Amino acid sequence: MRLNFKFKKIAGVFFGGESGAFEAKEIHPRRDWNIVLGFFILAIILSIVLGFYTYGKIDGGGFFAISDGKESPVETIDRSELNKIINFYEAKSQLFQEIKAKKPEIIDPSL
Repeated sequence: MRLNFKFKKIAGVFFGGESGAFEAKEIHPRRDWNIVLGFFILAIILSIVLGFYTYGKIDGGGFFAISDGKESPVETIDRSELNKIINFYEAKSQLFQEIKAKKPEIIDPSL
């Protein structure tokens, strides 16, 4: 019973009365600013909690992958595929230079 009373009192601060009635037609600047302030305070508290949680995980070593002494396989680049890609872009660049150097053929529409 006491908890219900406290909840109504908190709702009264945010919604402008112990009944918690929300009437959108009326302008209540105090209620609106209290709601905005409440959301910002909640966001700040959540960001602080998340920061401490992240710090605890990093400090404990559970956040990042820890190697167990075995070497992980390293992926190498396939040189033939890399040469194909380089040749493709060089051909594309050469074609672009040829197109750029050639004058466009504009036909006079009045003829």
